[in-house]
Amino acid sequence: MKELAKQIDPPTAMMDELFDEVSALNNLLEKIPDDMFNKDDPSAKWMKIFIGNDSLPLLYKLVSIISIPVSNAFVELVFSLVSGQWTKDRNSLNVRTVKCLLQVKVNLNMTCREMHKLLSNDKRLLQQILCGGKY
Repeated sequence: MKELAKQIDPPTAMMDELFDEVSALNNLLEKIPDDMFNKDDPSAKWMKIFIGNDSLPLLYKLVSIISIPVSNAFVELVFSLVSGQWTKDRNSLNVRTVKCLLQVKVNLNMTCREMHKLLSNDKRLLQQILCGGKY
């Protein structure tokens, strides 16, 4: 951890508190059962460690700096979704419309039938959609 800190934030690497935090982290990790901890991806593991735990500020700072996505799969998914919406037949769509379509597609895990049922049963939301209000 010290070597990593030297590359990212040299002043932090020289702090005795960093050693103390790494020791505290090791103690914390020993208390978590392997089967429970191994099922999570790295970001979920770090969230479990840091949420509600203010005793590791230097480690939190370092992990926040180095926590970058290891793949661009999500970006590729979005581009794929854009090409699925913005076809030759639908090339006159406004950028805002495509953005809204993608937000619904990415953020809501519903089939078309489920979405139709949801909208049909919510009269207030339907009214807001029809009047162009922000819903």
